[in-house]
Amino acid sequence: MSLYAAFCLLMAAYGVTRVTGLEVKWGLTPADEVEPIGPGDWIVLGIFCVLALAMFGCAFLPAAPWSWGVGLAALIVGLSCCGAPSIVLLVLWCQMPTRLYFATHGWRNLPQPMSPPPVPPPY
Repeated sequence: MSLYAAFCLLMAAYGVTRVTGLEVKWGLTPADEVEPIGPGDWIVLGIFCVLALAMFGCAFLPAAPWSWGVGLAALIVGLSCCGAPSIVLLVLWCQMPTRLYFATHGWRNLPQPMSPPPVPPPY
């Protein structure tokens, strides 16, 4: 989750450079190739900032069954703007080790593995 939050934060930082004009001042884009800033740019910037804050909040949730569902909902919401990272994280999020981690409230509370059956006596 924290990697996804960092990605959203980087996208928000890029949006800030684009909206404020720092993109041209830093020499990232020539001045004649810059498109005009519209209200849609501000909306996208706001969405990325909110997503970054929400993802950072999800990264620090306790290991509990309800927090697995919150993380799943956050990844589904993130599909709208960050498709590739969301799909990869959704696949990893739905696998059994992750679900077991959240179902047992962390790795310390996992049940002990079963011991192997006793060795049969020789004939």
